[in-house]
Amino acid sequence: MNLILILFSFLFVSYSVRNVAADVTPLDFAELGFNVLSSFDNPAKIFQAFSKFTSSMTSDGDKNEKTLNKIQGTLTSMNNKLDSITENLQSFRDEIISKLKELRTDEEITSRLDRFFILGETIDRYFDTFRQVSKKNRSKDDLTRFINTVRSLNSGVGVKAILIEMLNALTGNRWSSSGLKVLSDFTIVSTLVCSRGRSQQLIINNLYKALWVAELKGLAMDLFTIKELMKKNPDMKSTLDNTKNDFVERSNEAVKYLKDAMSKSSRELWSCTSNNPQQGVTYEKFRSFMYKVIQPEYNMMQSWERATWFGCREDCTRFSEDSYITCKPWSAYHDCIDYRNMCEGKTYYCGNFDSNIHICHSKDSTFVEDESRHYEYVEGDNGQIYGKKKQGGCNGKLTYHWARSEFWAPCDICVCTCVPPNPKSSYIDLRVVTADVKENKVVVGLRLKKIDDVFHLEIQQGKLLPSGSIDPKTISWKSNPKTNDTGYYHKFSLKDRSVLLDDVEFDSTFVITGVKFAHDDGLLRLEAQGHRFDYKQGKLIVGYYDLHYFEGGTRDLREYDIKDYDLPTNHLNNWFHTVPRQYVKMTISSMKSDVGQSIVPFVDIEPVTSKQPTPLSGVGLFHKSHKNEAAGYLALKILSYDYTPHVKFNA
Repeated sequence: MNLILILFSFLFVSYSVRNVAADVTPLDFAELGFNVLSSFDNPAKIFQAFSKFTSSMTSDGDKNEKTLNKIQGTLTSMNNKLDSITENLQSFRDEIISKLKELRTDEEITSRLDRFFILGETIDRYFDTFRQVSKKNRSKDDLTRFINTVRSLNSGVGVKAILIEMLNALTGNRWSSSGLKVLSDFTIVSTLVCSRGRSQQLIINNLYKALWVAELKGLAMDLFTIKELMKKNPDMKSTLDNTKNDFVERSNEAVKYLKDAMSKSSRELWSCTSNNPQQGVTYEKFRSFMYKVIQPEYNMMQSWERATWFGCREDCTRFSEDSYITCKPWSAYHDCIDYRNMCEGKTYYCGNFDSNIHICHSKDSTFVEDESRHYEYVEGDNGQIYGKKKQGGCNGKLTYHWARSEFWAPCDICVCTCVPPNPKSSYIDLRVVTADVKENKVVVGLRLKKIDDVFHLEIQQGKLLPSGSIDPKTISWKSNPKTNDTGYYHKFSLKDRSVLLDDVEFDSTFVITGVKFAHDDGLLRLEAQGHRFDYKQGKLIVGYYDLHYFEGGTRDLREYDIKDYDLPTNHLNNWFHTVPRQYVKMTISSMKSDVGQSIVPFVDIEPVTSKQPTPLSGVGLFHKSHKNEAAGYLALKILSYDYTPHVKFNA
């Protein structure tokens, strides 16, 4: 269940109990914003409400069975709902401590963070005892032992001492560093982003929530024991005042450090799959709107030439612009037949290749009209392999070629980029996908899906609730309906194949309600639609929205060059990310790994979603790869909503 709903429902049960806190209603807490990412807007008021609740528990007045059952039901509900917030903290603890030890972080900080979780478990055990001693048929000895334990001043024993130690583990003190500060270092927590399925900021918030759960349970137990002691010693007002001041002070101290850590933490989340084909296909490819072709120099001609009498010059580079291959699919000339994969369009970027080569043509390959690979591999006389030579040799047709000489000049073997006249390229849907804003829904996740050679953006949407939370029961995927109107689509070409690697982000007064691809000035980019909203009420202002996108061209960006990089599928761990304000050109895979038969980078189609659904402030497109030598993947990322401006504290 969503965290905000969990805590809100707990308070609704608590304050609905007759004669428990009659003057505090759920509406009062709704007006406070009830944001668990802060110590509420006023921790003093929370203290007052808990004080009245525990007074009703310790009252010596007659209570009917119904009232007693409601009180116990409230405690059980409180325990269950708060525990549900921290139910997976054990695995979280193991991952954090393991990562800190791996990176050889300060041993003292690692030890204190480990103890933070241990102390939280101690508070949980105390609360289980609390539920038992608060019953009508409790043993006086059990109650006395519980009071003595809770009120003890010994470190690691008394509730106050435990809560102070937990706070110091996260915030530090004059002698030690802040645990939250350590975890705001992206180097430390980056692997946790993948394993926890949450952004760094939300991971830091999880630690704060663990502290706050302990504070709520500790406050209830502290107040209960004080009220029991006041039956024999009514003059304990100063003890109540000190408990209140301590609670408020700890709450504000935690929020101060939380706000600082959140402001320095990343809100990015992306797909962390290794793109391992053995674990299922998590990527798609663009069709080859250009590819590498191998031809002898004497089969090639520049467009301005009228005959082949210019002959061979052992210089394929002269065909680097606007050239073509003289062989056609119907040619009977044996060299045309042997080379098979002619280019009916223009050739570009030619260069000299090996002098003597064996070409393994694809099994079902004929000419450029065929959609399959043209070459499986090419092997030179020196043993150099281009592409993948499978066990058992060539499954297609194997031909041998050599660089022979005409009587006037030597000829070479050329390798060129072929651009077919009508390439059957994949398309990109440029239509905006919008959340159901009239139902108060916003974007919480993204994915790319390829359908009938068209890449479509799809959004995950959910209903927005107060304090920037999302109703998990409303999560669903949404896409645009299919259309055959190619006017809504974009396809790449040799001259137009640049993709913007950048983020689109709104300030904290907006949440994202729509996403689309756009094409402008030779650059494919992401655009985002955002709506203003009321944070406390969780309501979209439907009539007020805006569009955000990158303004400018490639002249304002730095190119991320992947020319001649290895196929991404040859590498399982693709964790290297580009930074914003770059662009990449869709290009041809390397001769070494693929004989230039694929368009790279590939496209990551794994959904980008958070295990803890949140509104988004931004979206982005980036390139991820195995360090710098792999052609990698185009991938989406999301930026969770920035809660930092709403983290407040008051006396």
